[in-house]
Amino acid sequence: MLRRSVLAASQVAKRAMGTYKTSTGLVGLAVDPDGKNTLMHLSGEVLDSVKRIPDTSQYRQNVEKWFTFISSECSKTDDVKKIEDAMELGQIEEVIEMAKEEKKLVQYYFENKG
Repeated sequence: MLRRSVLAASQVAKRAMGTYKTSTGLVGLAVDPDGKNTLMHLSGEVLDSVKRIPDTSQYRQNVEKWFTFISSECSKTDDVKKIEDAMELGQIEEVIEMAKEEKKLVQYYFENKG
């Protein structure tokens, strides 16, 4: 009986969080309950900010390819596990961290090379 209650509570929590997991298993990296939307938002920000770099720059072209791909995969489904599998870059929370770092790198590139 207790086991059923715990299982039911776990399923409710998963639905409320919108994800299939309760932990990333990575120290210091919490589950993002809205990971898909967070990643979509960050991808859009990266794509917008990289436009300041000349379109002939190979860096800009590579960033645009990656983040267009990531946005495309996120828009295909709401299933976070399917998104992670399609991207083959790890857990969505890891990709979110990559996007945050790329956003900083785009700014650095623009200021120093762009």
